Amino acid sequence: GHLKLHKLIAFYDDNETTIDGKTNLAFSEDVGARFAAYNWNVLRIEDGNQCPSTLYEKVVQEAKSQREKPTIVVMKTIIGCGAGRGLEGTSKAHGGTFSNIEDLRAKWHSPKGLRSSGDSVDAQVASLVQRELDGLALSAVASESDAGGETVLPKFHVPQPVMKKFRDFGTRGDSKADEWEEMLLRYYSEFKDKEPDLVRDLSERMQGKYLTDDWHASINQYLNKHNEMIKSSLRTLRNEPDEADEPDAMR
Repeated sequence: GHLKLHKLIAFYDDNETTIDGKTNLAFSEDVGARFAAYNWNVLRIEDGNQCPSTLYEKVVQEAKSQREKPTIVVMKTIIGCGAGRGLEGTSKAHGGTFSNIEDLRAKWHSPKGLRSSGDSVDAQVASLVQRELDGLALSAVASESDAGGETVLPKFHVPQPVMKKFRDFGTRGDSKADEWEEMLLRYYSEFKDKEPDLVRDLSERMQGKYLTDDWHASINQYLNKHNEMIKSSLRTLRNEPDEADEPDAMR
């Protein structure tokens, strides 16, 4: 907003659902109002699942007409819409099994130009996206030609000096990572006989195998294992019983 990046359009999926349940468990802010305070243009679609293409196109065109503000489109949606009772509108839709997945794909992933039969919907979407990208590339070449030799950067173009700069960061990062790995190997080699327990503990921590035995002293209250609302995504705790439904490999 401060930089007036008016070509930036963001879509916010307001389905009021997180992996652990409804967002009101820990989140009650008005996202649109927050972005308005950032000096963004805020547009809203009240029924994102049933939004007709004409309304969608109208909203996008209004966003494109901005000349001083980026735009965020806040869309009210129902997660897992059409998946049936038990999944639709619940946190289970984040990773649940959809028995009617092909019907849902045909229903919701059907932009203009897709067929209901023939190639898979995913392949058709990929083809449409590629055609859009090809069109942008041709537009960029035309922009350079129309400029009559002047330096005009086409849309979505990253100048080579900028590209090189960022790739250099990656190369430097690889080098630093190699240095770190070599240092750890030297440490293991030097201290594996002098301090075997310390080296073993460090090695297992680096691999993320478990929390340390003294974690009770560091954390006053650990997350209640029996709270069914919270999905298990925690490390296995050494010397602690595992009461979760999923096997150890999934924790």
